[in-house]
Amino acid sequence: MLILQTKNCPNWLRETVFHLCDVVTVHLNSTFDIDNRIVPAEKLEELVDGIRTYIVLLYHILQKGVVYVDDDVAVCLMDLIMCERTRPSHYSDIEKQQLISVLVRPHVLDILELLYKFQKCQEYLISSVLGTPKFDYFDACMDFINAVSTDDADVLPSTCRTLQQTFEYLFKVLDAFGCLLYLVGNIELHRYFCAGIFQKDFITSQVCADILMLCFRLKEANKCWTDHAIKEAMAHWHKCNNSYAMFSTNPSQLHVQRFLRYFHCLGKQELPVISIQNFRHLSVVAKSDGHVGMKILKRLELISTSAPTKVELYYEVVALLELLVHHDQIDCSHWFQRTSEMANKLLGIDKSISFANVYFKLLARANGSTKLLILRGLPPNAGCTNWYREKFLDSCKVSDDAQLRAFSARHAIYPLFKALHVEPGTVVDGSFDLSKSSYIRHGDHKCPVSSLKRRRSELAPKEILRNIYEASLQLTQCTANFDAADWELLKKVMANLSGIVP
Repeated sequence: MLILQTKNCPNWLRETVFHLCDVVTVHLNSTFDIDNRIVPAEKLEELVDGIRTYIVLLYHILQKGVVYVDDDVAVCLMDLIMCERTRPSHYSDIEKQQLISVLVRPHVLDILELLYKFQKCQEYLISSVLGTPKFDYFDACMDFINAVSTDDADVLPSTCRTLQQTFEYLFKVLDAFGCLLYLVGNIELHRYFCAGIFQKDFITSQVCADILMLCFRLKEANKCWTDHAIKEAMAHWHKCNNSYAMFSTNPSQLHVQRFLRYFHCLGKQELPVISIQNFRHLSVVAKSDGHVGMKILKRLELISTSAPTKVELYYEVVALLELLVHHDQIDCSHWFQRTSEMANKLLGIDKSISFANVYFKLLARANGSTKLLILRGLPPNAGCTNWYREKFLDSCKVSDDAQLRAFSARHAIYPLFKALHVEPGTVVDGSFDLSKSSYIRHGDHKCPVSSLKRRRSELAPKEILRNIYEASLQLTQCTANFDAADWELLKKVMANLSGIVP
């Protein structure tokens, strides 16, 4: 065990650490200093490899069970880890980027993985970030987060506090860009963030949406929105929302709907006419309202009997049911009772997945007698079935009503549903019960001694294989709803499975 402080460490060892850090920094500066003459290409790799040797020596010293570092050592080591010249992105030359990324960067990160949990190192990182920063510490913060993520050890309370402060530093970037969009009337910059919403990377999409919303809120607070600008914004996001499939589950649509709802409220707009053409718009802006709900229910009762024979009416029925899900004060019992035969016909059609989804979603809040009527007429499950149907059957099996329990007994619950369905508030595999968690910013932040990070349940290979097989059966019923991203993910799954086959 090594304790790198003055009283408990030989002076020569501390001096060695200081010397190695200094040599690496000096050599990086001299090798890549633009004021010096250009280093010949044949010599550049040799010089960078020499720098790598010093970093590796430093790593091996620290690897010998270091349990504590003092302020001076922490500053020396963290300055090296946070040095911009150890990052490929610092260089414009492709050859230099490659040399740094292969010979320098991995070993610097190895050192960080040894040091990240030391209190002195964390304190220096946070003091640099939250002080008056001379540099951009975004990459240093991300390196720290990655080091915590890749380490299987439990997260210490001090590390939790550092992560909290790191997050608040990174969040300022969002705040800064939101202010920038508000202050700088550059249409190209605005378009960049609008386009970012539709990126496949859901993190990029979320961040761009948050930055735009910050900008919109700033304009609202400063009374910059005119009636004409609100109408133009409404028209834009309405057009974007209509570009999705009718029952799309694309994550980016959630951001589009968020903006559409915001401008609808900001402009105090009236609800559009209840029709299939306005379904996407209504599903976003229609709040729970008894009057609107009754109008939807009356239209539903009028067209339901013709739904199985007319495609356009089928989709309108699904759309109206989806809208009724959000009007929980409307009693749909009569509709369920009157249309049970029609519903069974549709539920027997493999491609009527959209109807099955919303039918059982709405049925979940029906009264006991309605549930019993539908359950008694529901044909036994044959193979794979719908998630919401499984959820409905599962609720019947554990109901206080003896009749619901009795009639649900003939229906088997699909094994994958049992594996994936977890009620809110349930603690699984020692993880936190998030339903009881709370956080007040700037208050005392207390973390448990052990966060149980990265702890996962381990499945036997045969069980994994069986789950894959059962899930594949269910997928055959769901491909009609796949979008381009779903198909791309399926290709990756197939490629992984093909690599296993001998």
